[in-house]
Amino acid sequence: MKATSVIFLMFFAGVVFAEVVVNSSSIDRGYGFREIRTVEAKNISTTKTSKHRYIYYKDQKLGQIKQYSISPSGSYIAFVSDPEGSLFLYTPSEKLITLLAEKIKSIRKFSWNETYEVLTIELSDKSPAMNFAIE
Repeated sequence: MKATSVIFLMFFAGVVFAEVVVNSSSIDRGYGFREIRTVEAKNISTTKTSKHRYIYYKDQKLGQIKQYSISPSGSYIAFVSDPEGSLFLYTPSEKLITLLAEKIKSIRKFSWNETYEVLTIELSDKSPAMNFAIE
């Protein structure tokens, strides 16, 4: 785990806009995937912070995430973007991100069937399970 502090400043017409990453850590999730967790402040002078999670494949940032699941073979990752709630599928071999669904609130369970190339998600609100082709 690696902690870093980074400050980005942009000066525009005498006004300072800042994005401050107070702390970050990287977690290896296998198959070339890693999760980055950050604590960010809106500017240098505030003590209010927010936590964010991002998913990467090698050096490619896939997005800010709420939830994700890596397939057992590592051939796919499904993730729910934060704050939008869109469900995406990323296929590293094709470097392709596909939008599967929108307005996903919370997933209770991801189930992968790579033999039949299907991802099934069960939502936390007990809605019917949703199946997606992952070919």
